[in-house]
Amino acid sequence: MLVVLVIHDVKPGRLDQARRRIDGNSAQIAQQPGLVFRHTGMADGSENRIVTVTGWRRAEDRRAWDTLKRSLPPEVDPREVFDHVQSFTVETYDERWRPEAVALAEEHR
Repeated sequence: MLVVLVIHDVKPGRLDQARRRIDGNSAQIAQQPGLVFRHTGMADGSENRIVTVTGWRRAEDRRAWDTLKRSLPPEVDPREVFDHVQSFTVETYDERWRPEAVALAEEHR
């Protein structure tokens, strides 16, 4: 499983626009195969930092989302909304998310 943490530093006065953009991405991501979870919130002690944490079953699922996202026209230029965006990806080695374990679990549903 891949866990993707994205930290969005929002420009002053653009928090509502940033939330709409991130919520729109969340709605699109919710329809994507391989999504395990998606959480969004404000960073502790910050009024202008939004953090998203997204779990993908496989790297291929995340790449498919990235490809789709690049093909969609943005509602607003992200450079107008965000001062800085950082992304961190962590691959977990939890045995429950190995492809064989996932396939077996899906067979027993």
